[in-house]
Amino acid sequence: MYAHRRDVPYHPEAFGVLRSLAESHEPFGIPWHCLTEFLSVVTNARLWQGTHTSTTRAVEQVEAWLGAPGAVALGEGPGFARIWSEVMRESGVSGGQVHDARVAAVCLYHGVSEFLTVDRDFSRFPRLMTRNPLVA
Repeated sequence: MYAHRRDVPYHPEAFGVLRSLAESHEPFGIPWHCLTEFLSVVTNARLWQGTHTSTTRAVEQVEAWLGAPGAVALGEGPGFARIWSEVMRESGVSGGQVHDARVAAVCLYHGVSEFLTVDRDFSRFPRLMTRNPLVA
């Protein structure tokens, strides 16, 4: 969202981070759940008081990200349930944080070495290395 919406704080920094990833040709993953949440947030007219992103434009943005040479959409697969169960037990999360556990488990399932996020809640998952790319 930060890399997409020019009217939010840290847009230039976030855009730069994502652009660097996309242009590097090195593999980088984006969990499907994060892409779905992106679409949900940026197309929400109430949240943006009428200045939301159109569905067409938001889908085009996702397609552009996934069209980068190194982009990989990360999802569940065989054996995922075991990792998700472990993450749930280790973290003890509940409620809305279960969605974060799913993202963390997908990253671990795919061997992600570093998860870039501005959401400090992901520190609840000690096996997932996180970094806020907008903080020096």
